[in-house]
Amino acid sequence: MNSSSLSKAIALQIVVLALSCAQGFYDTAVLGRTGFFHILYLVALCSATGGAIYYLWDVYRSIAKFRSVVEGLSQGDFENRITHISEKGILRSLALSINRMADISDAFVREASNSMEAVSQGKYFRKVIETGMPGIFRRSAISINAVTKGTETRIAQFQAYADGFERMSKASSKVFRARRSNFGWRRKRCCPQPM
Repeated sequence: MNSSSLSKAIALQIVVLALSCAQGFYDTAVLGRTGFFHILYLVALCSATGGAIYYLWDVYRSIAKFRSVVEGLSQGDFENRITHISEKGILRSLALSINRMADISDAFVREASNSMEAVSQGKYFRKVIETGMPGIFRRSAISINAVTKGTETRIAQFQAYADGFERMSKASSKVFRARRSNFGWRRKRCCPQPM
């Protein structure tokens, strides 16, 4: 059998309900037990078993809904959330935790994407917001911001070097032109030309 523990528990509860009903029928029809407490016991047993099946099935549906949202998250769909949470206790806590995980993952991906898009356009002011990011999300945000700052610094240094080179090149060109005109520099032939 390739079922989860929850599916097995539901199946066993259905078997218990069927056996309880069969026992009630046997006791009443065959053995003639029709006492009030005996019938009350059978009704209570069948009701409790039926209620257990109902709640187990409700848990199964909730987990299936949770699974669908988590599957979407694993495929990069950060829009889905678990809504209309009617469960209490641990299932409610699980649903809220899944939604929180989706919120944090969504926020980090959007922040990092927006920051990197700005960097690709030569804009270094857009940092990944670190506030509220837990664990690896925060460490990654700090790392991305450090790389963005380092890139900005290196680009500024490179621009300064390029500007300095351009100024030196222009100055050298002026000096060269001035010397050529002052000394009447001409192109001399130092080697015979091939014929």
